[in-house]
Amino acid sequence: MPSAKTAPKPKAIEPMRKAMAIINPAAAAGRANGHWQQFKAVFDGEIDFNECFTIEPGHAAELTRNALQNGHSLVLAVGGDGTVNEVANGFLADGLPINPSAELAIVPRGTGTDFVRTLAVPQTPEELLEAIRKRNTRALDLGAITCHSHDDREITRYFINVADCGYGGALLQRYGSLNRILPGPPAYFLGLLINLFTYKNPLLHFRIDGGETQTGRCNALIAANAQYFGGGMWIAPTAEVDDGYFEIIQIGDVSKFEVLANVRRIYNGTLCEHPKVRCVRAKKLEVWSDETVLLDVDGELPGKLPATFEIVPGAIRVVTA
Repeated sequence: MPSAKTAPKPKAIEPMRKAMAIINPAAAAGRANGHWQQFKAVFDGEIDFNECFTIEPGHAAELTRNALQNGHSLVLAVGGDGTVNEVANGFLADGLPINPSAELAIVPRGTGTDFVRTLAVPQTPEELLEAIRKRNTRALDLGAITCHSHDDREITRYFINVADCGYGGALLQRYGSLNRILPGPPAYFLGLLINLFTYKNPLLHFRIDGGETQTGRCNALIAANAQYFGGGMWIAPTAEVDDGYFEIIQIGDVSKFEVLANVRRIYNGTLCEHPKVRCVRAKKLEVWSDETVLLDVDGELPGKLPATFEIVPGAIRVVTA
């Protein structure tokens, strides 16, 4: 008598993931929440998610930290580069990941969305849901910057895209006022032109990877983890977000005319071909100055020099297309 066939065991069903969506309601001139509603409708019943809204600068980092400490394994950042920066900062506490297996998903909707020009992320709700289900992620580097706050406290924060000192900080300060009347990229471009008549290249002292101290007037010193910043400026076309290195771009003592004559290079990825621009791969950059020099960190203004930029390899897992 033939033996009865053993019924196949049912496949284990993966428990629904616990996620937190952090929405910046001010992003994209207030349109970020409406954009999120399209994703929310698709995710409902597929992902166990909560949602919360930021109310002030720094709030997204606090919300992320609380979510990860309370068992959420997926955080969705809904907004622009500033929102993504704050959420990424919330993944770490005292310099260590709160949950090394936690994942960041980006729903880009903001005035500045430069980071996702480098990293391919799902664009539609359906694509993002599928990527989350399949655990399509990459372990990305973060930059750590230790600097002086505007009230002269020493602070450390992280960045996922690009940080710089010099012209970028001055431009961002100018952009803050222009953005009230113009959308992102045009405001950056107009700020760049206006600053031509007001900005003076500061005298900087710096070391790269602990080498010899270099001194000179520089338009900017940039530590790029990714390739774009400033509303589409292709500043570091060879930067990789997971290679354990920055692209360090030193823009020397260029004149106002040279800046104006080479604006196209900033946008088409050929800036490093200019004779007054030097580009190197490095893991650490230290910069100081006797002048007040502002810092642009993922489109935010956290403080001023002196500052140390260091790469943190594989610090955060991000959902990708």
